[in-house]
Amino acid sequence: MSDYHRLLKRQIKKYLGDEIPRDLEPILIAVSQSYEHYESDRILVERAMEISSKELTQSNRKLLDESKKHKILIESLKDSIKSISPDSRNIEDDDLLRIADVLQEEIEKRKTAEQETAISEEKYRNIIENMELGMVETSLDGKMITVFDEFCNITGYSREELLDADPKELLFDKEWREIINAQQKQRNDGDFGVYEIPLRSKSGEIKWVIISAAPKFDANRNVTGSVAIHFDITHRKKIEADLEKAREEAEASLKSKELFLANISHEIRTPMNGILGMSRLMNESQLDSTQRQYNQAIQTSADGLMVIINDVLDMSKIKSGKFSVENISFNLDQVLDSLRKSLTFKTEEKGIYFHCSREEKIHPFLIGDPTRLTQILTNLVSNAVKFTEKGGVEINVTLLESKHKMDRLRFEVVDTGVGIDKENLANIFESFTQEDETITRKFGGTGLGLAISRQLVEIFGGTLDVQSEKSKGSCFSFILDMEHGEAFETEQVKIIGEKDLTDCRVLLVEDNEINSYLAITILEKWNAIVETAENGFKAIEQLEKSEFDIVLMDMQMPTMDGIQATAHIRDVLKLDVPIIALTANAVKGEREKCIDAGMDDYISKPFEPDELFSKISTHWQGFEDTLIPMGDSGRFSLLKLRNMYNGNHAFVLKTVNIFLNQFEKDLGAINEKLENQDFKHVKLLAHKIKPNIDLFQIVELQEPIREIEKNAEEQNQEVLGKLVKNLAHVYTEVASEMRQVIDKS
Repeated sequence: MSDYHRLLKRQIKKYLGDEIPRDLEPILIAVSQSYEHYESDRILVERAMEISSKELTQSNRKLLDESKKHKILIESLKDSIKSISPDSRNIEDDDLLRIADVLQEEIEKRKTAEQETAISEEKYRNIIENMELGMVETSLDGKMITVFDEFCNITGYSREELLDADPKELLFDKEWREIINAQQKQRNDGDFGVYEIPLRSKSGEIKWVIISAAPKFDANRNVTGSVAIHFDITHRKKIEADLEKAREEAEASLKSKELFLANISHEIRTPMNGILGMSRLMNESQLDSTQRQYNQAIQTSADGLMVIINDVLDMSKIKSGKFSVENISFNLDQVLDSLRKSLTFKTEEKGIYFHCSREEKIHPFLIGDPTRLTQILTNLVSNAVKFTEKGGVEINVTLLESKHKMDRLRFEVVDTGVGIDKENLANIFESFTQEDETITRKFGGTGLGLAISRQLVEIFGGTLDVQSEKSKGSCFSFILDMEHGEAFETEQVKIIGEKDLTDCRVLLVEDNEINSYLAITILEKWNAIVETAENGFKAIEQLEKSEFDIVLMDMQMPTMDGIQATAHIRDVLKLDVPIIALTANAVKGEREKCIDAGMDDYISKPFEPDELFSKISTHWQGFEDTLIPMGDSGRFSLLKLRNMYNGNHAFVLKTVNIFLNQFEKDLGAINEKLENQDFKHVKLLAHKIKPNIDLFQIVELQEPIREIEKNAEEQNQEVLGKLVKNLAHVYTEVASEMRQVIDKS
């Protein structure tokens, strides 16, 4: 039993005891051998399992490492796909085949995009070439790395000669390289730029180009160089140079024209000053009726010639753009009164009527240029009078609209004259144009008046229109928007009356003998002490020896002119004697030139004696003014009255007294008629008072008196009561100021 397997021995002892039947031995031997074989196999299996476990662990470790690498590779592929196309769809799993498919799609997209880019680049390259735009790309250091054909054409160099060359050194002269350096710095800083510069081609020809340059960036927005488009503007530059030359020639021509006009103005106005002045002096002398007629003919002809001269000068100023206008507050009634006074004698001579009217609702004070408005209306009325043999001429001013302190006014000049054929209406505003030659022969004129009027109206923002019918008359009209103005400020009126310059020492500097004689005669008539000098040099000599109160200085004289003489008087002699320019130049800028030279004032020839006296009396310190104060508050003005009576002090004061007495009577009558509800007579009384209020320019009452007239028409007693009460209150205050004026004078 000792030879049996240990496990079999344990089983035999457990179940058979120590005694083993002999017949079982063969079986037990076989079983024991089986146990031993099993034991051997088990040991072999265990050994094999031990070896396999170690190998499996190592394999698993290798597989895990490979798996991690695989994962990293897949994530890397995903990131690559996202970087290639951020808009590509998300890949949630790690399917390599799917990733490969997506990657293949993105590669195809990229290839397609690259092909489209290449096509687009070729397309725009062709466009740029066809547009004759020379494009060039440069690196950061300024070397050319890509050049287009047109750039080669512009510069005259081949592509091989241009590539890797520095354009600054190759194409641009030294004086322009600083600009190139500044532009290159801007590109390197990431800025765009457009500039013009001349380059020198291979043949040495200078070509002007306009360059539009931009920086080039990489994917990280770093500047890698620049791209510039060059456009050849040599032809344009030549045109600009030609235009500049033409402009300079035109300016020189305009300057020559202005000089010519100034000389013509001087040469014509100088003798005209003598003709008009001497005819005025002659008119003041003892003449028989025939001599007075002859003298009147001289004055009329001279005045007509002055109109032509002024028209030509005005047209020249307008054409050259040097015609200036004012924007000041003025009284429309004064403008119309002035026209009525100045033009009535013409209509009376022809036996026709002349009326001026304005709608009462129009604001009495407007802002504009009263001088030019007068010029327009004078031209139109003079033209109408010339062509009217029967009937008459009217000026009508009507209110079309009033809002925001602005009146839209329609000015009409209506006549009953010969009229104009419809086919000729379009041409009558052209310079030097009349309806036909028979008109010129019969009525005369230059044909400038209407042309000037039209252009003046256009300067004011309006349009001059005409409606006319042959043999029935014409209507010239224009519409202007005019702001409401303010009443004139407190002023004093100088009463001229007898002109007296006793003890005033005047140095007359004048080279024209007739004009010198005329001025001496007028000045001595005013009791002035007059000495003469024939040029600026002689004037300086006399000023060095004697003292004068006033210097009347002609502008154009031989040896030394008025400007040079004035400069010497101010800068060398250091004299502040008042100098008044006497100039026959009526062109724009003449007054400014006189003042800039150091003169104190300016008179244009031919001058009016009243204007000359006014200028001298203003600047002569020894002149004693006779003044009528206008009231501290400026609530009324005697200017209109003074003009009516030519400064006659006695007549002015007498008219003021009559106004005060009559106004009080009329005011009492208005109250009485209002109490009796006699609205008809209230209206008549208001209408009677209205012109007097306008005459004395009592602005506070101009609107109320018109309201009284309007409400009397409507029989509105309650409103009338308040208006009349206010009228009486304001009148009482103004009347008190007027009486103070009378007492002081």
